Amino acid sequence: MITKDKVIVHRKGWLPKTTQTQYRIVLTLVVNGNEMTLSEIADSIKVDRQLVAHHLPIMIKKGLVVPTTDKRYMCQPVMNNIDELIKYTEPIIQKMSEGIFDEHAKSTENVIMENLMCYFALMSYDFKNKKKKKSEPN
Repeated sequence: MITKDKVIVHRKGWLPKTTQTQYRIVLTLVVNGNEMTLSEIADSIKVDRQLVAHHLPIMIKKGLVVPTTDKRYMCQPVMNNIDELIKYTEPIIQKMSEGIFDEHAKSTENVIMENLMCYFALMSYDFKNKKKKKSEPN
């Protein structure tokens, strides 16, 4: 099970500051498991409300956060099954870490994360194109 203290602290440092804040917001919503207000999110990650207010519209456009009723927010429903998703991604991460050349990088973790982001971006692109081709008339 993912816990707030374990995950939020674990990933700080190798992400750009903006991404760190957005990551912390998503993780807070995942760990909380319920819809939260802007103030609740800000209090939970110990930042100003204005910073959360700045990031939420960006995150909504990215599809990371979903606005609900009464100015409340939640993570994408798929993220509520994060433990299930981890079961499927752990073998990918393990396989990727076996073939990593990291002598020129800051850390192996950084190399794996960058390559995972690239991998998932490519998979997403491929999925979008396959979906588009299916919807096109023959």
